[in-house]
Amino acid sequence: MLANGIADDLILSGSALPAIRLPRGSAPYRAAEPSVVESVSLSWWPRPLSLQNLARFMDGLVLFSAVLAFFCTFLAVTQTLPAWPIAITLAAGVGGFFTALYWCLCSWLGCGTAGVRLARMAMRDHEMDNGSRDDESRFR
Repeated sequence: MLANGIADDLILSGSALPAIRLPRGSAPYRAAEPSVVESVSLSWWPRPLSLQNLARFMDGLVLFSAVLAFFCTFLAVTQTLPAWPIAITLAAGVGGFFTALYWCLCSWLGCGTAGVRLARMAMRDHEMDNGSRDDESRFR
């Protein structure tokens, strides 16, 4: 009761519960990695591909096309091919530059690389196809 005679409706909670402790060796949760589907079967590829290999393959194609576009422009401007040691050194430097630029740009944007996005789309399509087949076989 308060001094004026009005009842106090304040309810105090009990003591706090102890925090949940995780083991030290546990791996952190990663929502970005697809773990449900191990491999995806694509119509244009003869064998099933793991999602990690599909992402690496797509990223390699993106980088290869960037280096190829650079060299086509380089050859159009200079109209001559440099000596082989210089061309190989230039290809390695340009490849390293575009690789660093690609990874930095994708991490800065936060959307993942083109290969990771393709692997996620393939995983969703694969899960949708399997889900629709289960429904069809169940309702026959």
